[in-house]
Amino acid sequence: MTLNFVRDFSQPEDYFLCKYDDIDGAKPICIYELYIQTKHIPLPFYNIERWKRIEEALEWIANVGEALTFFDFKTKFLSYLNFSAEPDLSVIASLFNQDSTAYFNKRILSSIARLALELPKQIKQPIRALRKEENGSLTLSQLQIASLLANAFYSTFTARNFGEFNRINFIRLFTRKTPKAAEKLKCILHYFYQFFKNPPTGTVSIIRQKLNCELEPKWDEIECPLVNLNALPNGRIENEGEKMTQVDFANEFIGGGVLGYGLVQEEIRFLICPELIISCLVCEKMEKNEAILIIGAERYSDYQGYGSTFCWKYRQRDVFSQRDAMGRVLSELLAIDALNFSHPLEQFFEGYIRRELRKAFIGFATRTAWSFDQIATGNWGCGVFGGDLHLKSLIQLMAASLACRPLVFFTFGKKLFAQELEETVKLLREEGFTG
Repeated sequence: MTLNFVRDFSQPEDYFLCKYDDIDGAKPICIYELYIQTKHIPLPFYNIERWKRIEEALEWIANVGEALTFFDFKTKFLSYLNFSAEPDLSVIASLFNQDSTAYFNKRILSSIARLALELPKQIKQPIRALRKEENGSLTLSQLQIASLLANAFYSTFTARNFGEFNRINFIRLFTRKTPKAAEKLKCILHYFYQFFKNPPTGTVSIIRQKLNCELEPKWDEIECPLVNLNALPNGRIENEGEKMTQVDFANEFIGGGVLGYGLVQEEIRFLICPELIISCLVCEKMEKNEAILIIGAERYSDYQGYGSTFCWKYRQRDVFSQRDAMGRVLSELLAIDALNFSHPLEQFFEGYIRRELRKAFIGFATRTAWSFDQIATGNWGCGVFGGDLHLKSLIQLMAASLACRPLVFFTFGKKLFAQELEETVKLLREEGFTG
C-alpha cells in the first residue's frame, strides 16, 4: 500500500511560522499572517490593558532579584489574575523556605519573569493553532518556546473561547498540595536554569496529521510482511530509544495532566523535556484519526520512580547535540492516544480494535524525510487505561508492518511478556501471517 496521504515534510512550505536561518547571529524569521481569533493562539500581550498590569508585576519581580519574598511574589502574581478566593500557593512558598536553594530559586523566578516580558519581541506575528481535523505544522525557535513557557509559568494566558485545548497556565501546578507537585516544579525550574546558563539556538517542530476516511486501510484485505519486533524487558523509551521515533502514550489532550495530577509516561516525558509542553498551547484535542509528531525537543532532566514515587534527578543538558538543517535536535516524539476501557472486555470488539489500528497506523505512518526508521514503543494504552498487553502489542505490530517501520518494544520490567511477544511474532511468521 502506498502511503501517499502522508506528507514527507521535505519542503520549506511544509513548515509554518518560523524559518530557521543558518546565518551567524540571525534569529528565526516569523512569516505568518495577521491574528485571526479562530485560527491563531491568543497571546497575553494582545489584551493591552491586561498586559500593562502583567508588565508592572513581572518587571517588579524581575528587578528585585534575590530580595524577592514569597509575600511580594504572591501579591504581584495575583495582581493580574482573577480569583474569587485566594489560591493556595504552598508549592511556590516552599521555594522560599529551603535554606540551601532559596537564593537560587529567587534568582530563577526573577529571570523567568524577565524572559516572560520578552514575548512581544520574540513573537512578531500570530502563532497558528493546530486544529483538529486539519493537517498542519508549526516551527518555533527554542527561545520563543522558552518565552512562551515563562508566560505559562506566570499564568498570563487568558482562557480560550474556542475549540478544545489542554490548559497551559502553571497556576494548576502551583495549587496542587502534593509532594509530587514539588518534584514537577523542580523539573521546570531546572529547565529554565539550563536555558539561562546556555541558551539553545535551535528550533522545535510540531506536526499534526490526520488519516482521511477514504484512505483508511482495508485491514481485512491487506497482505504485507511483518516487520521486525525486538522486545526488551528493561530500559526506557527515552533512554534506550535513542535514534528512534519514540511513542508518547498520549492523552487526547496532548500533555495530559502534566500541569495537574498526572504523573505517568506522558507527563514524565513532558517534565524532563519541558519544551514539549508548548504543544498544550497550540494543539487542539486529538480526534480518532489523528497523531502529533514533535521534532527537536531537548531533554533537560532525569528522574527516578513512576507515578507516586516520581522524583526529579539532576541532568546536564547536552549542548553539543547533533542538529538537522533546521536547527532541531535529533529527537522525535510521536503522540497517539489510546482508548480508556473502564470495561476491559470491550476492547476486543471489532469496532474498538479498528479504532486502535487506525490511531497506531496514522501515528507510525507520520514521518519526515529525516525520520528514524525504528519506532520505540511499549505498553501503549495499558496500565490505567485497562488495555490488554497482548492485544495492544499485536495492534501496534500490524500498524507498524503496514507503515514499514520496525518496532523496539519496551515492556517496562515484564520479562515474561517480552519473551511471549517475541515468540508470538516468530510463530506468526512461521505460519505465514501478514500485517
